[in-house]
Amino acid sequence: MNYLKVYCNLIRKAENRTPPEGYTEKHHTFPVSIFGKNNMIVVLTAREHYVAHALLEKICIKRYGLNHYKTQKMICAHLAMSCKRNSKNKYINSYLYENLKTRYVNSISGENNHNYGKIYTEEEREYLSKKLKGIPKSKEHKEKIRKGKTGKPVSVAHRKNLGHNKGKKWWNNGKENRRLSVECPGEGWVMGMNCPCSEERKEKISIKRKMRVDWKHKEETKIKISKSHSKYIYELKSPNGEVFITNNLTNFCKENPQYGLDRRIMCKVSQGKQRHHKGWTVRILEHLT
Repeated sequence: MNYLKVYCNLIRKAENRTPPEGYTEKHHTFPVSIFGKNNMIVVLTAREHYVAHALLEKICIKRYGLNHYKTQKMICAHLAMSCKRNSKNKYINSYLYENLKTRYVNSISGENNHNYGKIYTEEEREYLSKKLKGIPKSKEHKEKIRKGKTGKPVSVAHRKNLGHNKGKKWWNNGKENRRLSVECPGEGWVMGMNCPCSEERKEKISIKRKMRVDWKHKEETKIKISKSHSKYIYELKSPNGEVFITNNLTNFCKENPQYGLDRRIMCKVSQGKQRHHKGWTVRILEHLT
C-alpha cells in the first residue's frame, strides 16, 4: 500500500473544500517536530486527523526504518493521539494500540535510546545532582529507591567504609579538641561536636580582640611582607595611555588612591585571569630572584 499517496490525497481533499461543520482539528501537513514551525496547516475532522498521524507513522517506518529519529517522533505523535482519544472515553482498536505501544518501546530501547552507553562527566553529574535535589520525591518514588537498594551486593571495601565508625560518637573537652570514640575519653569530655567555651577561654579571646586595635607589624615582618610583594617588575598602563613601572602593586595602589585600584584585581590582571581593571592593564616585565 502506498501510504504517502493516501496521505497526500487526504491533505489535498482538505485543502480544496470548505471546513466541515462540527468539531474539527488543525493539522500541520509537514510535522513541526521534524520540519520546524511552518504555515502549512489544514483543517481535518478528528477521525481524519487520527488517520493522518497513523499514515505519517507508516510513511516514516517505510522510508527511514523503525530506529530513525523521525520515525520515533511520528510514533510518539500517534501514541499521544491514541492516549487523548482514550482519555475522552472514545473507542480505540485495542490491537492497534497494543502494536503501536510495542513499536514505541522497541524504537527507544537499547541502542536506539539517545542515552544508551553515554558516560557523564563529573560536571554533568554535579549539575544533574543539584537539579534533582530540589525536587521532592513521592512515597512511590522513595519505595522504588528502597526496593532497588534492598538485596544489592556490597563490596568488602564498601563494608569497611560503612562500619569503621560504627558505634563511635563525637566527644569534646571544651578546648577545640574533638575525638571520635565509643566510650568517653576521660574526665572533662562531653558528648557532641560543639566545643563550649569556658569562662577563662572567653576572657582570653576578649583580651586578644581588644589588643588587635593597637596591634602593628614588627619592622622585620614588614620587610618580609614587602619582599614577598616585590617578586616582579610590572608595567602598568592607564586608560589615558600613561605608563608606570613598579615592583610592588600593593604600594602603588595604596600610594595612588585617586585611581581607586584594587590590589587583588590588579594581580589577576597581571596573571592573565582578567583583561583589565577600570581600564588599567598590567604586564610583567621581569622576574626578580
